[in-house]
Amino acid sequence: MSQVEVVMRVRFKSDLAFEQIKEIVETRAPEFEALTGLKQKYYLHEIATGEYAGLFIWENIQAFEEFRKSELRATTTKG
Repeated sequence: MSQVEVVMRVRFKSDLAFEQIKEIVETRAPEFEALTGLKQKYYLHEIATGEYAGLFIWENIQAFEEFRKSELRATTTKG
């Protein structure tokens, strides 16, 4: 197994129901699967707080930097 260089967590809250969030995640999966250098992306849900998170595991810093410059990134964070 190669060494992972970058892990990124994006947290958010939403007024959408869990099933709606799940549907959005499933619909957008191909966009993330197409990213070069993204090894894994996990979706997390903290039931007690209602908070969600995306946990990204990048192959290397270059792949992470490319993602940071992309339009897709703007849709995953607020800033």
